[in-house]
Amino acid sequence: MNSWSKLGAVAAAIIVLAVFGLFFYVKRPLGPGSDGLPAGVAAPGAARVLPGETPQESMKRMMSAEILFYGLVVDQHGDPVPDAEVTYYVHGMKSPGRDGMIVRTDAKGLFKVSGVQGGQLSVTAAKEGYTMISDYEGNGVTSQLICIYGMADDGGRRYMNPAMPSKLTLAKLGAIEPLVRCKLGHQPLAPNGGVLRVCVDEAGTGHAVDFRLDVDPAARPQGGAKERYTWSCLITVPEGEIAPVNGPGFTAPSGGYASEARVGHDETEPDGVWRPVAPRAHYFVRFKDGTHALIEAEITSKARKDGLFLHTFYNTKPGSTQLAPGDEHESRSKRTAVIPRDAVK
Repeated sequence: MNSWSKLGAVAAAIIVLAVFGLFFYVKRPLGPGSDGLPAGVAAPGAARVLPGETPQESMKRMMSAEILFYGLVVDQHGDPVPDAEVTYYVHGMKSPGRDGMIVRTDAKGLFKVSGVQGGQLSVTAAKEGYTMISDYEGNGVTSQLICIYGMADDGGRRYMNPAMPSKLTLAKLGAIEPLVRCKLGHQPLAPNGGVLRVCVDEAGTGHAVDFRLDVDPAARPQGGAKERYTWSCLITVPEGEIAPVNGPGFTAPSGGYASEARVGHDETEPDGVWRPVAPRAHYFVRFKDGTHALIEAEITSKARKDGLFLHTFYNTKPGSTQLAPGDEHESRSKRTAVIPRDAVK
């Protein structure tokens, strides 16, 4: 199964799960105040249920909504992408399990989906020479959208305005050069202990990135308690510098580097902000020999589960800033080592 087939299968699975969730949602009581809201105030989605309808009739109507979608495909710089392939799936009463259909963008990157009925629509953009983006850093920059129509309070009208098309973003690739790829599963991090050193080159002996978890074990609740505590992870490059990735793209910048980066959460943060897991962080690394790397790190600070998940791409060519995945190859060498804490300032 190729990557596009896998993506389609994942999208279909998401849609099916969402539909089951919507079905049970519709079956909930819909009387005044039944959702914890004041009498006369409709709960989200309940406004789509008409008086006298059975849950089955409501579901049938909502899963047969008229679908109209206006979209725009752009690259990471905001420039339109003409002739991009947009695959869309419709899930509804009249098109269950329907295979993906394809439209193409015009010279301005615009496209339209119409003439179909259903409850949900999934759209995915792709084009040769570009790579897809999956909701980059949680800011809505993505190559795929899943849109709800029948169950939405506005009936999906947010997607129907040709003057404000929904945006899909693709990252335009530069020159594709061989990369050394390193993908590590859970690597333990000792709280206030040693430094985990990861070597990203092919030999697995140099071009290191260091990770150090700073948290007071005594201040951290045990046994799954939800009390907040302060924790952070310091990321340094012994023979280089590090810079955050500020948007989609695979070209390392010429500036903006620092000696270190830190991720984590403070105990004073409000509910809904503090977490024992830092969102996936993306960084460019510039080594002193002129080579560059791209790292993706997810750091966890949980009792007995402190650790790191890491994915790196390293370009062996000095002076090259291109880090787009291409003919990547992976070293089988051991890449990690725990070194004394005082190795990082």
